[in-house]
Amino acid sequence: MTTVLIILTIILLPVLYNMLVPLKPPRLDGYFKSGQTFSSKMEGVTQTIIKQVGDKVYSEVTLAPGSAGPPEHLHISFDESATITKGTLTVKLNNEVIEMSAGSRISFPKEQYHTFSNNTNSEVVITCDQDSDYIPVSFVYSLAQFYPLLDSSSKLNMVHLLFKASMFGDLFDSYVVDAPVNAQKTIKMILRPYARVLGYKLYDSKSKP
Repeated sequence: MTTVLIILTIILLPVLYNMLVPLKPPRLDGYFKSGQTFSSKMEGVTQTIIKQVGDKVYSEVTLAPGSAGPPEHLHISFDESATITKGTLTVKLNNEVIEMSAGSRISFPKEQYHTFSNNTNSEVVITCDQDSDYIPVSFVYSLAQFYPLLDSSSKLNMVHLLFKASMFGDLFDSYVVDAPVNAQKTIKMILRPYARVLGYKLYDSKSKP
């Protein structure tokens, strides 16, 4: 009986702590400045900030030759749109794959699975050049914090990603195609208290652009 109580205490204490000491969201007013960059070698993607206007971020995305791009995913709360300003981009939207050249507009509606990649030997550039082409600052902030983990050589890379994602919750509005969205949300909710106890944070100064 004593052993059971100890185990329950160990399991429940982080949950109680998470309830009594809620996470404070990061202050993102004016967080990004024009010209800042962050990148992922694994995805072959570099993001360059054009500007931040309130909670909207406009950026330019450069895909290196042969880059895989992000995993197939969807967003719940926002659409994505931009103009291909250089090269030929391979786009996948709801299982349809097409090649799009410079001058074309890409549009990924929310709740639609999508991804993009560069299957050529030349650089591809995607630019937010219209007022509607913004991304929520909370999502861009999350990406900047996640990219270093994606490129980590640690054997526990996936574990670190899961715990970090649990800290961000809905701030990181991206859900991969491999599992139901509600299941991914539930996993993040369950892991969050333990991630906090293990020292995971919403901010890592090394990840600032």
